[in-house]
Amino acid sequence: MSIGERITQRMEQLGVTQAQLSREVGITQVSTMRIRTGQSENIKAVTALKLAKSLKCNINWLVLGRGPVESESSQPLVNAASLIVAESTHAKGYKVIATIGAPVDGDNLLAFCVNDDLIDLPQNSTLFVETKSKPESGQYALYIAANGNLIARKYRNMGAATLLEATASNIPDQYRFTELTEDIKLIGKVIAYTATL
Repeated sequence: MSIGERITQRMEQLGVTQAQLSREVGITQVSTMRIRTGQSENIKAVTALKLAKSLKCNINWLVLGRGPVESESSQPLVNAASLIVAESTHAKGYKVIATIGAPVDGDNLLAFCVNDDLIDLPQNSTLFVETKSKPESGQYALYIAANGNLIARKYRNMGAATLLEATASNIPDQYRFTELTEDIKLIGKVIAYTATL
């Protein structure tokens, strides 16, 4: 059963119309129809979370067809690793490398593809970032540098100084740390990352 078929099944169980679902999720009826008929395979993680919340179902069941239909908790919280398939066109194209942190609310979750030779994450990783969430010392976070580039670094609070650590093994120690200044803006902390197979 596809995600579109699961959405249709749940709509019928709850007596929800396409117009109602579209309005609750914040997408057009055409978009909803395209998802339901399989014409749109690339569903954003936030949209998948909103669909699951509106249809009162478990995100893993909706996206993957796994687990119970209804969520075990009343809050629409999911493990970040559950969102990986929602970001990819084909489920077999991605695998979870690591999950960092706890479940998050999907309204604050963004996904970025990052190629950065200065970190020890796999190239072409998709980073799942909880926006406006400050990392603890030792956690990865995503920043916008002064030149507009996205950079993923380990946040290090050293008391007197706040540093960003480049974690790739080939970086000489004198270039490993950069001071966190006002011109480097935090996007949020990294809660999970993936790599293509």
